[in-house]
Amino acid sequence: MVFAEEVGDEFADIAAAEDGGTVLHVGRRAAHLITDSGTLLMLGRAAITPYSVGLGDRFQELSERAVPGQRFSFTRGSLEIGDVAVVLSETRRISRRRRSGIPSPRLFLREEIELARNMAVLLSGDFVDGLGWSVLMDLESAVRRLRKPEPDELVGSLLAFSGLGPGMTPASDDYLIGALRAMDFLGLKYNKDPVTDTVRKKSTLISAKIVEHALHGCHFYALDDLIAALHTGFDAVMESLLKVLRLGNTSGLFMTLGMLDTLAAYSE
Repeated sequence: MVFAEEVGDEFADIAAAEDGGTVLHVGRRAAHLITDSGTLLMLGRAAITPYSVGLGDRFQELSERAVPGQRFSFTRGSLEIGDVAVVLSETRRISRRRRSGIPSPRLFLREEIELARNMAVLLSGDFVDGLGWSVLMDLESAVRRLRKPEPDELVGSLLAFSGLGPGMTPASDDYLIGALRAMDFLGLKYNKDPVTDTVRKKSTLISAKIVEHALHGCHFYALDDLIAALHTGFDAVMESLLKVLRLGNTSGLFMTLGMLDTLAAYSE
């Protein structure tokens, strides 16, 4: 039996209301599952979103036994996949992580953002292939040619690339998710309907679900930590980057760059 190290309220609540679902994908760092009602869940080495459970080193055991298409069920306070069970008992539930550590929205200095951006590329650049860099250049150009753009204009320019790039969540969509986090942080309002519709049509199911959660305000905690670190200093930024870059294979990098480029577009 595999015990989860951290179970969020949202995940436990979903489990209480669902019967089960199907394994979508099993990767090196996370397994993606979808419930019968269409909710995306992620089981991985760390709890990285409100809809995930962290298994630490025990993720290896689960990844060796779970395969795409396999059914899972929620029974007796556990998520069961074959002979592996992730415990979701009420006594192990934790309160939702507070975001009180995030400073109030303000414009960042572009030098702060550029430093964090360069550090992110240096720390994970070796994991990005030629296609990934090509997509990134197009995304960067779409944002950087806009100076304090209208939010809908910025979102529309990024949606043009939805579905492009490597990964179960294509790089372009990871970049979009980071941009959406920055826009929410800055309090920018935009039309959300085209976002959901476009990603559903052009990209993968996993991307569509993660973007859908982002539109509802459910973001990756590691991105929030990086925002807070930008107000603190080099050491805090480095520590936060090391965490966010562990999301997926290259997802963390592209989310980081999307968030930082968007913050830069509206900064001093």
